[in-house]
Amino acid sequence: MIDKDKLCIGFNTGDIQVLNISTMNFIYSLNSHNKEITSLVRHNDTTIASGSKDTRVKIWDIETKTIKIDLDIETKLNKFMTNSLKIKIYTLSKNKICILDADIYSTITILDYITGISQSCSLNNGPQHIMKLNIIDSDIIVYYIMSIIVLRDAKTLNIIHEFKHKEPIYSINILPDMRIVIKSYFLYILNPITKEYDNKFPLSTILANNHDIFITRDLLIILSDNIIEIHN
Repeated sequence: MIDKDKLCIGFNTGDIQVLNISTMNFIYSLNSHNKEITSLVRHNDTTIASGSKDTRVKIWDIETKTIKIDLDIETKLNKFMTNSLKIKIYTLSKNKICILDADIYSTITILDYITGISQSCSLNNGPQHIMKLNIIDSDIIVYYIMSIIVLRDAKTLNIIHEFKHKEPIYSINILPDMRIVIKSYFLYILNPITKEYDNKFPLSTILANNHDIFITRDLLIILSDNIIEIHN
């Protein structure tokens, strides 16, 4: 969403089009990328960021329909393998975004689109690549690799802490109070400050990776087939 009346849509052609929700007509397009759009994020009222399989991230001024920054994300995949590349973009602060280059080597880049300064770190994980990041309060980047949860400082990209979980991890989510929900054989609530587990919930079936988790301000909702579980 750009605002309550306009929706940005990215296509596999690399085009971005803006839809008027009231009329359901496309009102303008941004000639943006030459490969599939993999991430499209509204950063503020006048700025959106787009990522594509062409390995580029572009910052757009949607009022003037012009590019503020065009950043080429370094990837270790050769040009014949970029169809498997998934660039994802996350909002950090008012002028910074976090970019995940989710190829088999997984690189995180922090871009300040006002100054144009970027910094990156390569995670060198081989086949254990990262497909999703979580952001805590704009300051901490959280992700998992196999059974390890990693917390990085969003300003320096230095590792703050690594948690070795005792079971394989299927996914993680962040609660409004910044605790981490770990979906594994059980559902765990990890407190990143005390570095202890606050809660442990049994899941309805052994196939924990078939569960979907939804988080509200006060409730943790788990869906599995025809079963709904609600936890405070």
